[in-house]
Amino acid sequence: MIKRILGKSELLRHVLILLQGTVIAQLIGIGMQLVLRRIFTVSDFGIMSLYASAVGVLAVLATGRYEMAIVLPKEDKNARTIFRLSLLISLLFNILLFVVLLFTADKILEMIRVYELIDPNDVTDMNLVVYLIYCIPIGVFLLTIYNALNYLFTRQKAYKTLSNNRILQAVTSNGTNGLLGAMNFGFFGLFFGYVIGFLTSIVFLIGSKLKLLNGEVGDTKENLKKYSDFPSKSLPSGLLNMLALQLPTFVIFGFFGALISGIYDIITRVLNAPITMVGRSVSQVFYQKVSNDLNEGRSISGYIIKSTIRLLLFMLIPMTVVFFFGEPLFAYVFGEKYRLAGQLSSYFAPFFLVRFVYYSQSTLFTAVRKIGVEFRQNLIFLVSQVSALFIGYYYYEDFEITFILLSGSGFICYSFFILALIKTAKKVDQ
Repeated sequence: MIKRILGKSELLRHVLILLQGTVIAQLIGIGMQLVLRRIFTVSDFGIMSLYASAVGVLAVLATGRYEMAIVLPKEDKNARTIFRLSLLISLLFNILLFVVLLFTADKILEMIRVYELIDPNDVTDMNLVVYLIYCIPIGVFLLTIYNALNYLFTRQKAYKTLSNNRILQAVTSNGTNGLLGAMNFGFFGLFFGYVIGFLTSIVFLIGSKLKLLNGEVGDTKENLKKYSDFPSKSLPSGLLNMLALQLPTFVIFGFFGALISGIYDIITRVLNAPITMVGRSVSQVFYQKVSNDLNEGRSISGYIIKSTIRLLLFMLIPMTVVFFFGEPLFAYVFGEKYRLAGQLSSYFAPFFLVRFVYYSQSTLFTAVRKIGVEFRQNLIFLVSQVSALFIGYYYYEDFEITFILLSGSGFICYSFFILALIKTAKKVDQ
């Protein structure tokens, strides 16, 4: 199916190498979830999902998005300069962040207690939450190093190394989670697995291609100025996109507590798996294919329409299964305590179906230099999700209706975004 969608090319071979590592890593993660969900409580996962969401949002700000420019310079010395620059900016950002958290962590924990967002009976030790807050800068810094290294290796087309690294990260992260979970570490077992997974990945990448990091470097001020459009233009759009994706985790935790946040975490984790395993690689190939067609003056609208239909059919069967059998499926796979998550996942199936189709082709806007369209779409999606959250909580006062509103608004947004892709392609062909 993937070959029929993408066609044959050297880049396809590279993507299949990446896809192999990604699929194996995801299968390891999914397999371990069957164990971990029976070791840790739903609230443990809710707390950890909140931590990971905070790290994801802050990582967008931490480097000013300079790491995305690593692949662009013609000379390796300038790429190394941007790599070091992004890490330096991240280091300074996280030092400042840690200072801020020193003065606010206790207040955050007190607010959690006052509003009873975490049931003390569902976690190992409530007092440990404050230490997890202090550890946010650690997660942000590790994630920015990991992302910068991935761009550096992508520049060198070291796809086999990246593929092996994803498998290594899955093994070490999930293995640590399982070991510490069996030792009753609570949500800190999940945290240490998160950290050790990134640490081993970073050490592996640096050790395998140490020469990439050593050597001549370019002028820092020159590169800082040359790629200043990344913090000024790419950062706002990237931040909006990350907020739209992660904000529901924060708000659901604040409105309904750690238990419901943990349910939301398993739903998004399972339904996002196709995007993580297939969508990202398809998106890279799609970008190369469309860019090449545009450079050679070929029509792209027919390809876009065919690709949309094929991607829709590709995801229709698994999402149909979730829609009709989500409740018994989740209960059987993850345990009876996740039956409610299975029921709610049925509501999200249509949303994640169209989201997969759009995500796999969204690089079209970059290929035709319509970056402003993505900014507007991210803003629309963010507003729709925030509206759904507040209407569900303040008007209906019900988390189930809130989830339905989240899914419905997301489905409508991404359906229109797909139509915008096709419309844009037709305009380009005119």
